[in-house]
Amino acid sequence: MIYQHNNELRTTLLHDETAVMLLKNILQQMETEEFGKRKSERIVGGPKKLVELVENGAVRVRTANGREYYNGSDVLMYCRAPGNKNRTPRKSKKYKKGLAA
Repeated sequence: MIYQHNNELRTTLLHDETAVMLLKNILQQMETEEFGKRKSERIVGGPKKLVELVENGAVRVRTANGREYYNGSDVLMYCRAPGNKNRTPRKSKKYKKGLAA
């Protein structure tokens, strides 16, 4: 599909529900995969969000040898966009006090 946005011609890459079909295929393939706890936390947006999803039954979890493994398809269903990775860390108060002295 060709459309105009801000006086620029643009095209869409996917036609006829292709994106939906691709997502469905990806989730079907990931049904047999499992992620560890930390990777799952990173994907869904943090440990609190992961615990909430497990408690609600939205993400299936398997425990083996004291470790938790989360279903890949369920985790990817609730993934969030990554934040800004290029931010600069703030200076600590200890550092500021050292400059003032």
